[in-house]
Amino acid sequence: MKNPLRNTTIRTQLTLAIFSATVIVLLAAAIFSIYWKANETAEQAQRRAHTIVAILAQDFVRSVLMDSPDTVVDMTNKLESFSLVDHAVFFNRDGTPILMYTREGEQPLEKVPNQTEPLHLNSNSIGVYLPIEYQAKHYGTAYFDFKRDSFNQEYTVYLTRLLLVSPVLLVFSIGVALFFQQFFTRPIRELAAAFDHLGQQALSTSNITSKEVAQLFHGFNAMTQRVKESQHLLAEQKEQLRITLESIADGVIATDKNGCITYLNPAAEQITGWNENSALQRPAEHVYRLVDESSERPLTGQIDETLLTGSVHISLESTALWTKQAAKIPVHSSIAPIREPAGQINGVVIIFQNVSEARELAHQLRHQATHDTLTELINRAHFEQTLNTTLQAMTRRDHHGLLYLDLDQFKIVNDTCGHTAGDALLKQIASLIKSTVRGNDIVARLGGDEFAVFLPSCSLAQAAEVAEKIRSNIGEFIFIWNTHQFRIGVSIGVVAIDTNKLSYSDLMSAADLSCYAAKDNGRNRVHLYHQEDQDLIQRHGEMRWVERIHTAIAKNQFVLFAQQVLPIDSDNPNEHIEVLVRYQDKNGNVVLPSAFLPAAERYNLSPIIDRWVIHSLLSNIRLVNFLKLRQNLRVNINLSGLTLSDAGLADFVAARVQQAKLPPKSICFEITETAAVANLAATAHFMRAMKLLGCEFALDDFGIGVSSFSYLKNLPVDYLKIDGSFVRDIDKNPINQAMVNAINQIGHVMNLKTIAEFVETQAICQHLQTIGVDFAQGYFVHQPCPLEQIFAVIEHASNHCKCQIL
Repeated sequence: MKNPLRNTTIRTQLTLAIFSATVIVLLAAAIFSIYWKANETAEQAQRRAHTIVAILAQDFVRSVLMDSPDTVVDMTNKLESFSLVDHAVFFNRDGTPILMYTREGEQPLEKVPNQTEPLHLNSNSIGVYLPIEYQAKHYGTAYFDFKRDSFNQEYTVYLTRLLLVSPVLLVFSIGVALFFQQFFTRPIRELAAAFDHLGQQALSTSNITSKEVAQLFHGFNAMTQRVKESQHLLAEQKEQLRITLESIADGVIATDKNGCITYLNPAAEQITGWNENSALQRPAEHVYRLVDESSERPLTGQIDETLLTGSVHISLESTALWTKQAAKIPVHSSIAPIREPAGQINGVVIIFQNVSEARELAHQLRHQATHDTLTELINRAHFEQTLNTTLQAMTRRDHHGLLYLDLDQFKIVNDTCGHTAGDALLKQIASLIKSTVRGNDIVARLGGDEFAVFLPSCSLAQAAEVAEKIRSNIGEFIFIWNTHQFRIGVSIGVVAIDTNKLSYSDLMSAADLSCYAAKDNGRNRVHLYHQEDQDLIQRHGEMRWVERIHTAIAKNQFVLFAQQVLPIDSDNPNEHIEVLVRYQDKNGNVVLPSAFLPAAERYNLSPIIDRWVIHSLLSNIRLVNFLKLRQNLRVNINLSGLTLSDAGLADFVAARVQQAKLPPKSICFEITETAAVANLAATAHFMRAMKLLGCEFALDDFGIGVSSFSYLKNLPVDYLKIDGSFVRDIDKNPINQAMVNAINQIGHVMNLKTIAEFVETQAICQHLQTIGVDFAQGYFVHQPCPLEQIFAVIEHASNHCKCQIL
């Protein structure tokens, strides 16, 4: 219900309140006065009745006691003297009336009022009952009925005076109300006026008349100061927000609850192409047109959904914005609701950022992650992913082809003209391969000069034709660099991808094997993979050894064996032990080096094995101490050709020898004639470094090379190990006996000691003794045993060779 006083001033309300209170007080006073006057009239009647009773009591007693009529007449006469009494009735103690008086001219009483009520107020009279007592004895009751005229006259005078005084009091109350409303509402009026100019001025407290108003004024002034500070702070924050929104690079658009634009910052104007004046009150989706970057499908409804549900939309990928000028700009955006304090959605705010450079950079990074930077072909990782996806989706009717390409003679281009020329060659070869295959074929660079081609929906015969075409085109290609011209070839392995359910690793392994088979068969060839191909089976076995070798190095699964090399002449005090490496599988079985050394040589793992052997030997404290005590004992260590090309090998050996504090002359390195001749310069450099250290050298398998004697004078060796192929049937083959004799004589002429391998019988040992060979090695002399057992063998051996125990 609406309050009717709501729109009135406090002055009016206060005046009405004081006036109303005065009226109420006057009315209450009048009512009280009237009530009091009425009671006063009744009491006055009772007092008069008491007076009459006191006068007539003696006569009434005589009348009662003496029953005298004269007494009754006297009482009647006396009642005539009381002009206010209209009626009187006297009752004896039994309640029997003995006198009933009615003034002349008055109507007799029709009925005497009930004696139980002492006072009876009628319209024209007042009746009073009083007991009649004399000398403390009760003799009866008297009833008097008085005229109201005399009483009403006094009452009328009283009311007249009251009516005359009331208006004066009302006027006085209005004056008092006006005075007090002026006096008390002045601070409130000032406070109200101050609220109209809130924050502009403070209230004066000099004329305050009460503590409460003083507190109110002080509170108002404090509130005014805080309002000023808040307004100033809000103004600063608003200005700071404006500067921030106009300074940031992110676009900001705000809308009302209907989705119409209410604000655009300068960045939003720049990105969308709309200025704020043109965009205001337009639907946001007309200005902020978001689409899918790839399909250009409109992404509508996000603003409406946020307005309806309050959901937040964040778009980070594959989104773009159509500008007013119909340009498509990649953006990151978020759409969030604007809520009132009560939680009601009052609009949306759109924050977006031009990510053209970032999106382009991300595209470049994704491209770089999946493509080779030099040739722009896909890289190995992406090729693997593509092939795995194809393998997972294959059905029985699908047939695909896989080509593995390795360029021939690529190293010549690099070594002759440098890596820049090599890179240019790879780019041209990549273009040549792509131009040769179909558009849906996938060409990848696996690394170095190796490529792969995936041929979808292609049989093995068709894949072979494509491979042959690629080989022919590359074979006919002439690479020109400055003044140089090069013809190169390519070896290609071809693998069919069918329903055999081969994994990616199996397919690439098979393709790699086929490619190496093509190289082994003369290079610049195409080789088709077949599971029953023995050469490929052998190569596959070698590839499996690669992982085993790495594991063996990491877990010390290689073990060392030793075989004695004893002098044939009993006068020769020197002897050797050749250290042999073995592989021990998880079941404890010992595997001979012929099983894993070909793989180690092919995949460049032999240097790792050789370093492990050197480290293990020189870290064996018992062996080191054993060699220190026997200065005529040498330990022979085999080195592969790849190890001899290791530029850091000499420093590695020197550091280990120094750490073991072993005399370097106790070490004799064995190198094969083939390995030494293959890299003569590196071998000679290493041998000279070790000779300066004090180590010795033995040239292993001597005699099988076509140029053995011509290279021998360039190598600072100490021993010649005659190849076992000449030794094993020397007692039966005079040609081999002549070869051994010739090698032995040349060695002695060059002041070298000779060692015969494969001495397996007593007869062979006798022939070697006759020829004059210095040392013998073979099963007849000693069978290889674990290194830890060789110490006991040497300690209990005799000082002469078995050959002489004939």
